[in-house]
Amino acid sequence: RPLNTGSELWLDGGHNPAAGRVLAAALADMEERHPKPLFLICGMLANKDAAGFLENFQGLATAVHTVPVPGEASGLPADRLAATARKLGFQSIAHDNAATAIAIIQNERPDHDVRIVICGSLYLAGAILKQSDYIPR
Repeated sequence: RPLNTGSELWLDGGHNPAAGRVLAAALADMEERHPKPLFLICGMLANKDAAGFLENFQGLATAVHTVPVPGEASGLPADRLAATARKLGFQSIAHDNAATAIAIIQNERPDHDVRIVICGSLYLAGAILKQSDYIPR
């Protein structure tokens, strides 16, 4: 189903602590100007510093929904990534894919505009673009 009219969906390929800092700073600026609950949908490779990436969003993200990186044998299982997020104090649940995560976020907040950011892996970003048939120019 489509997002609520005032909701936002962002896609970012950042996957390391430095990228997390930059993304979190940009989202904090957006939150200051146009407040909306922030939900991360995150998928990462197993060789990345998941805790170092996610800790940048403490106090900013309402929840972290985790997903596998499609087609990547070296992907971090979504349930392990969710456990890492919970250790950092986030509400977190693992899903099979980003579409399911988006639907659940919207079902939990049907009358509220939200900001959803899919992040954590360039491979995840590429898979999302491919699944959506969107080719950036």
